Amino acid sequence: MILDSKAYVRNRIKELVCDYQINVYEAVNSFQLLTILTELNYDVSLIVMEVNLEKESGIDILHKLKKRGIEVPVLIVTSENRRKEFAKSIRAGAVDYILKPFDEKMLLNRIVKGMDKKNKNTNKESEENDKKVSLDFQDYLSKELENAKNKDNVFSLMMITLFKAVDEFTSDMEKEYVGLGNIIYPKLKEILEGADLFIKYGAQSFVATFKVNSENKEKIIIQKINEFFKDIKQQNKRFEEYYLECAFANYPEDGNNKEELISKVTYKIVDKINQIKGTEKK
Repeated sequence: MILDSKAYVRNRIKELVCDYQINVYEAVNSFQLLTILTELNYDVSLIVMEVNLEKESGIDILHKLKKRGIEVPVLIVTSENRRKEFAKSIRAGAVDYILKPFDEKMLLNRIVKGMDKKNKNTNKESEENDKKVSLDFQDYLSKELENAKNKDNVFSLMMITLFKAVDEFTSDMEKEYVGLGNIIYPKLKEILEGADLFIKYGAQSFVATFKVNSENKEKIIIQKINEFFKDIKQQNKRFEEYYLECAFANYPEDGNNKEELISKVTYKIVDKINQIKGTEKK
């Protein structure tokens, strides 16, 4: 979210982040800001704000946000260079302060850093949710496989994994996987609308299940996902060095219980990852 009364500043910041598929909203005053925040249910990662607005003070707006309990990080980008104003902004709740004219690379780094502050708090909550989803998924798999056995039906488990061709897995890379995974999740969900279940599975993977499946259906799904990922790599620079691979494990051919199916689909994914890593090293 950008709050600045000058259109050219808002446009410059929008252009700066356009390659990163960040949804940007604009406001010229506190009324517009609060209206948009309410419409978005306060689901905003960062507010980039000017202190010296045409008819308002950014410091006053910071106090309004604090008074209403709105916990969105605020990055001040301003021409106001007095130390007193800097101190006021930080005390009022701003997480960072950059002077105009700004260096574009520096501002972009600060925007990402500011968004991470919001995401860290969200991630603490999501870690507990991920544990619950994992347990629920294990129970779900057991029940669905039991139903498939009793009714002599097929059952398919699909795994989709986002990865980079590197040997070391760092905490920073894990955060990047989570962020990029959140970007591609909605489109993958749309492609897999025929799945009985589709959820995130760890930091860099997704899983889907199908009660009705065929080799032809698998090929169509993989083709659609490959086309989507090819497009997003061209549109978003953050995906340039990443790959997205898919694999299926089917009951009963690939396993008779959840452990065997998960092991088989994971093996297939790891095999594809290793093939790509081997190609990258040549």
